[in-house]
Amino acid sequence: MGPIDRRAARAALIDPAGRVLMIRACYPNRPLDRYWLLPGGGVDAGETPAQALVRELAEETGLIVDICQVGTPTWQDVVEFDWDGRVVRQRQDYFVVPVDAFMAYPHAHTEVERRTISDFRWWTATDLAVAAEPVYPADLRARLEEALRC
Repeated sequence: MGPIDRRAARAALIDPAGRVLMIRACYPNRPLDRYWLLPGGGVDAGETPAQALVRELAEETGLIVDICQVGTPTWQDVVEFDWDGRVVRQRQDYFVVPVDAFMAYPHAHTEVERRTISDFRWWTATDLAVAAEPVYPADLRARLEEALRC
């Protein structure tokens, strides 16, 4: 059986201090294998990546943003990973969204998200450089430096 093809949208939420909001998670079949990633998730049928991101931010973090705040993707990538015994090939659109710092409060986590998401934290560029656990995307620090120069 081949990989599951999936499309996703993720946000680099940047506060006025230049910090980015990260989510600590694990794989469902490997609960001790922790990593950090940007909020976001799958694009549902009939949604644009920007629409999916608005929905995912509300569900995952409690942040309500207008689609105009999201803008257009700053970069894209394709990743493959094992998700509960299945290989997923995910094409991801990344958006850089300026926001005021806030306390993330998930409003609509799925059962899998409740099992796999354990923390939210605002990270500085230094935090990203010295992270003890994997950070995805791996080139996030360089991507953010480039995006914030524009």
